[in-house]
Amino acid sequence: MLALAAATLTLALSPAMPGEDWVLISEAENGVVFSLDRDSVREMDGYRQAWTRTDYSKVSGGDVSLRRALEDYDCGGRRLRTRGSVAYGRDGKVLRTMSLAADQSEWKAVEPGSMGEAKLDAVCAVEIKATG
Repeated sequence: MLALAAATLTLALSPAMPGEDWVLISEAENGVVFSLDRDSVREMDGYRQAWTRTDYSKVSGGDVSLRRALEDYDCGGRRLRTRGSVAYGRDGKVLRTMSLAADQSEWKAVEPGSMGEAKLDAVCAVEIKATG
């Protein structure tokens, strides 16, 4: 079962999936680019869930070129938690994956002015599309 969950997470995190709508959140001075897939934002039970991407391809050194993460966002409580991630190497291959159930990941308050706050603000600003 764990292998199936890991395989599902890996497929869901592959670098280019159809139907994605990536928007820039911020670019750091060192060239790291943070993005949000607006199409992935979902209203859950009292919080939102979304995919984010951190692109390290412009940064020299390090083995990770791209990291995609599934995170939960508590807009009212100003906190977030990570549910899963996949790190891709400079060759585009998966280096490592991580997947956590909701009860395995702790909520963390976002610090003002941090990238966590920028991601939270971006996710909470997305208008959730009605499903048919």
